[in-house]
Amino acid sequence: MLLFFMVILLWTFFVPAISQPGTFTRSNGAIMKQQRFSLMHDGMERTYFVHVPESYSPSAPAPLLILLHGGGGLARRMLAFTGFAPLAEKHGIVILAPAGVDRHWNDGRIKTGYRAHDDNVNDVEFIAAAIKKMESDYKIDPNRIFVTGISNGAMMSYRLGLELPEKIAAIAPVVGSLPEPLGVQWNKTKRAINPAVPAIIFNGTDDPLVPFGGGEVHLVRKKLGTVMSVAETAQIWAARNGCTAKPKVSSIPVSDSEMKVTKTVFGGCSNDADVVLYAIEGMGHTWPGPEPGAQYLPARLIGRACHGLNATELIWQFFESHSRAAKKESLKQVD
Repeated sequence: MLLFFMVILLWTFFVPAISQPGTFTRSNGAIMKQQRFSLMHDGMERTYFVHVPESYSPSAPAPLLILLHGGGGLARRMLAFTGFAPLAEKHGIVILAPAGVDRHWNDGRIKTGYRAHDDNVNDVEFIAAAIKKMESDYKIDPNRIFVTGISNGAMMSYRLGLELPEKIAAIAPVVGSLPEPLGVQWNKTKRAINPAVPAIIFNGTDDPLVPFGGGEVHLVRKKLGTVMSVAETAQIWAARNGCTAKPKVSSIPVSDSEMKVTKTVFGGCSNDADVVLYAIEGMGHTWPGPEPGAQYLPARLIGRACHGLNATELIWQFFESHSRAAKKESLKQVD
């Protein structure tokens, strides 16, 4: 009974208020609209939500931001949950929030018991198809297509960065690590992938679902596949981007008195595709940010939130400075 209750809680863990289908409520009370669309892919009807800010103009190419929900999460709630709405309006960002099969993404893990993994759903091609549809419906800048996601969505971000690098300018995984099968596959070749995909990464050391040190992802007693450690994930991504400079490590002050943030920057990368890791000591399985909704479930279930670090702001600052370079470099072997 406890397991069932926990699963229901985590399936609905994106708690920001949804006033009615197709809308969400901003913190100032204003109602902002999202539209629901669908497309056929691999014989299935796949859905996605789109938010077009009032500042969007079809005369100017707009950045596209893809928001990937976590396992059991809802696509339509991602915009409110992450707090990207004000930034979308300010910077003219078009938002795409696709939905996984049965609320899960096939991020590369195996033996999770979820349909997306067990049926080997091709979510990479689905998202590629959704991007293509967005490019036909809106004036999208092909050099500014970005992906961020939480948990299962974070792991899917890594997979897109590996398997769809020609479309993705940069990724921002939050509280998710590289699925072990993808890490093992990459380690067999250790080749920098063209084009390089910059990454800004956020993980909590006290994450009770996705272990900071790697290993089995779990929900209570249910095993959900394995992931690389956060350190291994960042190192693999830096090698994947051809980064050669010695990592720069610094401490970032935050207002949360019991939490410490260590920032590691991997530089000297192909096309300046930096890899930046924020390791948050004491944080659990949460999206860092000042909003009360960051602690979407009690700390005893998901660990503590970090309110002193605004991941949403940092992600967009990183994305703005890491548009995909038009010139593609040749693949090179990593020593």
